[in-house]
Amino acid sequence: MKLVIVMTLFVISSLALVDARYNGRVLHAKKEELLKRHERIKSEISSYQIILTELEDASRIISAAENDLKMRYIKPQDIVNHSLTASKK
Repeated sequence: MKLVIVMTLFVISSLALVDARYNGRVLHAKKEELLKRHERIKSEISSYQIILTELEDASRIISAAENDLKMRYIKPQDIVNHSLTASKK
């Protein structure tokens, strides 16, 4: 009778150990995936910070506006005023 109880406890203990090891491996795999994801997001943040720093430079914005978009500063002689009464006719 004692042998049956000891063998049952041994089997239960073995199953508990296998389950604990499996859960440990699952947790380790999830942790590794989270670490990879964290590094990827950290890298994206760094690249966005570099882009933001470049865009904050006023001379770069002015250069892009003038060269890429063909914009120019408005001069007083370029301003055109239209009368509202003239447009009703």
